[in-house]
Amino acid sequence: MKNCICILMALLVMATGGSVVMAAADNPGDKAQNELITAYVAAVNAKDMEKLKAVIHPKCLAEITDDNREMVSKILAGEFKDTIPADYKVVVTPVRKDQIEGTKGFATFPVEPSDSININWFPEENSLRSRMIFVVKEGGKWLMVSPIPTPETVQRFRAQQTAPKKP
Repeated sequence: MKNCICILMALLVMATGGSVVMAAADNPGDKAQNELITAYVAAVNAKDMEKLKAVIHPKCLAEITDDNREMVSKILAGEFKDTIPADYKVVVTPVRKDQIEGTKGFATFPVEPSDSININWFPEENSLRSRMIFVVKEGGKWLMVSPIPTPETVQRFRAQQTAPKKP
């Protein structure tokens, strides 16, 4: 179970290049981008799945089926591992082709993301925590684009769920 989720999460947390770092409040991005970041952080900090789903592109939500719901729910719940402090920094970069291609065979994007947003903070000295989300702007609004696991990835996830636990 953890392997499939870890693989998918690792694909989502690829390094970004040519990025611009800014404090959240200083983000020169458009107002809608700042609204998405603020809503995402609020959802994560509240550990509120409905608030998180409110920032996800409707086409991604439409791809959640009875078959993949358990795995997608575990992946999304992973967003709630940490509380993001108010002094987080934001890194916005265009999505690179290799980031999209890196998910092939594991997940698909119902909507192709245009950018990635890294939300970074330092919980203690010399310690970095980060959340990276793929996003796209549609109709003047920025939305999170969540990759959906392939049927094969879901099968591997289920097999790991039912496999005997190692001592």
